Amino acid sequence: MAETKKTFGFPQQFRAAYAKNSNLRVFEIAKILNDSGMNKGVTLSFQSMDDRTLEAIKRKNIKVHNLQELVRLYREEGIPTYSEIIMALPGETYDSFSDGIQQILDAGQHDGLNIYVCIVIPNSELAEPTYIAEHGIKSVRMPVLLQHSSPSEDPIVEYYDIVVETNCLPQKDFKRIYLYSWMVQVGHCLGLTQYLALYCRYRKNISYKTFYERLLEYAEQNPKILLGEELQVVSDVFNGAIQGGDWGLVLPRFGEIIWPTEEASFLNLVCDKGRFYEEISQFLSSLLSEGEESNSTVEAELGGLVTYQEKMIIDPHTQLVVDLELEFDFHEFFDSAYKGKANELKEKPIRLTITSDATFQGDLESYARNIVWYGRKANRSRHSDVNVRISGVLPASQ
Repeated sequence: MAETKKTFGFPQQFRAAYAKNSNLRVFEIAKILNDSGMNKGVTLSFQSMDDRTLEAIKRKNIKVHNLQELVRLYREEGIPTYSEIIMALPGETYDSFSDGIQQILDAGQHDGLNIYVCIVIPNSELAEPTYIAEHGIKSVRMPVLLQHSSPSEDPIVEYYDIVVETNCLPQKDFKRIYLYSWMVQVGHCLGLTQYLALYCRYRKNISYKTFYERLLEYAEQNPKILLGEELQVVSDVFNGAIQGGDWGLVLPRFGEIIWPTEEASFLNLVCDKGRFYEEISQFLSSLLSEGEESNSTVEAELGGLVTYQEKMIIDPHTQLVVDLELEFDFHEFFDSAYKGKANELKEKPIRLTITSDATFQGDLESYARNIVWYGRKANRSRHSDVNVRISGVLPASQ
């Protein structure tokens, strides 16, 4: 296939179903596809991180330390990876689920985490009456989420049954899981707050779980900020879905496409990211002021941190080249954080030249299609081509 593309230019890309337990053979195949520009992300498989849940669903995961090594190996080669987990599996609680996400993020899987609802598939063990009774499974029939399709007038609607409650998970906690998963995917995995959370984790020892739970609380308490408005929309979608409604959202300015809630929220927020980061700055200032360091130290770093986060996210109006002056070396700090190292944040004047892979000149439909729909599992929402030098010092080539 790589040779065919080299000769004819096609296939441009395709999505493969990778082996559940990744190994060096899978890595070699992924590298061939990635070097040919055909890879859309490699699966590092999970369903849950909770041992009791894995026993109930008769699954085994790759070990967490193996995940760390695989993420490191693929990252060094510039090959995107993703993991998928499922909400409301038998045996799962809110705490075990959110702790599992913490484990995955701590293992270095920052971009490619996709979280799905649990489907009761006919003829599966999950659909057997004795299994349903044993685990107290309650489900709701609702229209299938045909994400990235166009709304249809087809009179025949396809349905599936979604788990909304178990012995270990009352419905109110299922909603907590859903909203927490939405927040992690919008902020961390799609990138809007990823650097902010990494900073809190490696500079202030604030866990990812604490960061995103507090951010969710902030959105709940401030319904008029952008994130609060999105939270209300998603909460309404959830409330409708568990009554048999639809999970998806259509945003006409991004085309007649059905989006899952986290992608819809990302698109809305990234188009007004100036205001979004002004509001997030207030949240960060409050969160970080609770620590032991002086407020002056926090404030000195906070402005540059938020600026770095904002400029590293690709938006529909991103220019081809962006120059950025910073007083702290955030780029090196985050490079170490992605490797799991808590290096010191150095105070020194740095100039970043960020070159975008593509510009969209305000074309919202093209942006949504290429960055979110096609690009989510290839981690395309963040800039990757960044040249760093000490401010005022020209590169050797100049």
